[in-house]
Amino acid sequence: MRLAILVYLAVIACVSLTGCAFITKADPPPLRQAPPRQPQDVRTPLPPQQKTPVPPDHVQAQAPGRVQAQAPSQPRSVLTGVYIQLDTGWSWAANAGMTNTTPRPAGSNCLMQAFTVPPAHVCAGTLNNLGTSPIIGFGVGYRLPRGIRVDVTYDNRSGYNLSGTSPTGVNFDPKVTANTVLFNGYYDLPFKIGERVRPYVGGGLGWSKNKVNNINYSEPGPPPGAGQVPGGSKGGLAWQLTLGAEVQVTDNWVLDIGYRYVDLGKIETAAGPATAGQPFNADNYTTPLQGKLRANEILFNVRYGF
Repeated sequence: MRLAILVYLAVIACVSLTGCAFITKADPPPLRQAPPRQPQDVRTPLPPQQKTPVPPDHVQAQAPGRVQAQAPSQPRSVLTGVYIQLDTGWSWAANAGMTNTTPRPAGSNCLMQAFTVPPAHVCAGTLNNLGTSPIIGFGVGYRLPRGIRVDVTYDNRSGYNLSGTSPTGVNFDPKVTANTVLFNGYYDLPFKIGERVRPYVGGGLGWSKNKVNNINYSEPGPPPGAGQVPGGSKGGLAWQLTLGAEVQVTDNWVLDIGYRYVDLGKIETAAGPATAGQPFNADNYTTPLQGKLRANEILFNVRYGF
């Protein structure tokens, strides 16, 4: 009995003082952990790219969240496509060579001068000076590829004056007007002067209606006299040749300056008696005058392209 009590007390003392490892086992201390590692990018080889079909424009437009890239707008060329133009300028007429036609065999009446050579009757003398005239007109055209341009133009010339004096001293002063429609073609030369000036050449064919007003005449005499003889109008083939340069002001506006030679066909008067004043000659009857209307011109255009 005493021995059991002593053993019990000894066990209690061992547990209290030394822990008695052989009876209870303490937990081991926690292990020290390594610092956390930063995540690394793991790269794996990509599969070969596959070409995906491009959906139509209307499908792309309907795809949500997709922004379509728009190509930058390209600058327009000079008067690309359809254009309209206004024309102005000045015309210097060449010698008209206006002469009397051969008179009627029964008549002896020449407006300029008469030479009686039996059995024929020949008229001599000319009116040459047509002077100058302003030009007013407009046109519609189209610029084609490769520097080619075509247009249709209408021009009015109403300032010519066929003034002159016959060999016998009779003075004449008729006004002459030309209304002309031309179909023109132009070619831009393949170089520029500076950045905005491009030379061109061109030509055209068309129709011109030329009118000579009634001819006022006066003669010093004796006895002095004055009056009118018939004028007339004539329509016929017209043509032109042009050399010029166009200046691009903006994408739509162009200024054009050029030289042009025009042949507007014939001018002529009608036969008939004097309509006013004293009789021009014995039977008061004149033969027609015939000549040509040709001119050198400086032309200015303002064109607007759509």
